[in-house]
Amino acid sequence: MQETKKVISVLGELICLCTNSTDTNPLTREGIPIRAHQDILREQHVRTVVTLLIFNISPLADHRCLDASFEAHLLKTRRGDG
Repeated sequence: MQETKKVISVLGELICLCTNSTDTNPLTREGIPIRAHQDILREQHVRTVVTLLIFNISPLADHRCLDASFEAHLLKTRRGDG
């Protein structure tokens, strides 16, 4: 349960990092996208990392989704091939 709270907190911080707004609540936040921050996160494959975090902490996640083809896709993405 503690890991879930940490992941939710990080996701909220990422939302706030990527938008320009005075609203500090990531669930209600609306604002202008900060493209430079979004680009950096995309280049660092943060979406993939977050997906893996969610799969690893969720007791309901079907870990069979992380099959060999998905792992191969991750490796290609990390190398810049995909």
